[in-house]
Amino acid sequence: MKNTLTVLALLFSFISIAQKTAETIHSSKLETSRQISVILPPSYEFEKNKKYPVLYLLDGEYLMDPFNGSLQYGYYFDDLPEVIIVGIHQAKNNDRIIDSQGDEEGLPTAKSANFYEFIAAEVIPFIDDKYRTVSYKVIAGHDVTAGFLNFFLYKDKPVFDGYISLCPELAYDMESRIEDRMNQMAKPISYVQVSAPSDEKSIYERVKLLDEKLTAVVNKNISYKYLQLDGYSHYSMVPVAIPQTLYHVFKGYQPINKEEYKELQKQTVGFVDYLTQKYKNISALYGVENKIRITDFVAIQNLIARYGSSEELKNLVKLANKEYPKTMLPIFMEASYYEKEKNFDKAIKAVENGYSSKDIGMFTKSFMLEKLVDLKQKRAGE
Repeated sequence: MKNTLTVLALLFSFISIAQKTAETIHSSKLETSRQISVILPPSYEFEKNKKYPVLYLLDGEYLMDPFNGSLQYGYYFDDLPEVIIVGIHQAKNNDRIIDSQGDEEGLPTAKSANFYEFIAAEVIPFIDDKYRTVSYKVIAGHDVTAGFLNFFLYKDKPVFDGYISLCPELAYDMESRIEDRMNQMAKPISYVQVSAPSDEKSIYERVKLLDEKLTAVVNKNISYKYLQLDGYSHYSMVPVAIPQTLYHVFKGYQPINKEEYKELQKQTVGFVDYLTQKYKNISALYGVENKIRITDFVAIQNLIARYGSSEELKNLVKLANKEYPKTMLPIFMEASYYEKEKNFDKAIKAVENGYSSKDIGMFTKSFMLEKLVDLKQKRAGE
């Protein structure tokens, strides 16, 4: 309980530190000025060479805080990448309705087309010029703005990589148009929509129709999820859905989970290759350069110890030395290699020689001392 309270206290302190910065963009597309708000991730001011994905929020006035809270929680446990959050303000002058309308044929009206160009040609370049960004971009909206964001999918090369559609009001024939585009999509797209029978009937029925169509799409580039939140209203669904939608659009980022681990138990080779490829994929998809997590090293070490070969453990030692040199991690991996070989003398020597290495994560001097005792007991039992 004490640890839980500590985590929550830290989380709330992070959220309080994450201040919004107001920016005004003078738009030639809209022929007026629009306000946006920006929240930078916790490490932005300290890691000067790091770049970040961007989450663009329509209805920024009321979506920024709930999205930011979920992201801060994900940052703490390293389950979600740090992102720059951009909230586009649409509450004045009925802007959100005018910005989002489709015409009788289901295409953007002249004004919503201008808003589309405002985002694509003005907001995104403004953010990319002023802040350190990578190419991976996500867009999210609620009801009319959630319907609008689908217009970006109509292009052959959509601007955004991830789409979070919360209780969307879809334009005419949008279900069929999205299905057609998803079947043809040549770039990786992550798409999640949210509704439930307790939502407005006109919304739910069309979301379900779109779900049926997208579930039938066979395209390896599409990562699709429908989230049905029974019992929640059109508005109460939003804060409940946000964490799950974020985990979908960034699902490749998380550490090795139970499902991955279970699948890996079916193989006897390729564990180290899987680990290195996982982080190459994170870099390629999200533009995020991460060191391999210590927990993932441990997961792979456990798998190799049970199902793999000593040669694989040797390769894991090399990888640990590359990622975390002069720390206890490669020392532990080396000892594990000799332990698998039943060469307890060398395993004990490896621990003893590496005792002056730096602590890292769970691999502390106390932990390694316990490992040393365990190895000596195993040697005595031979």
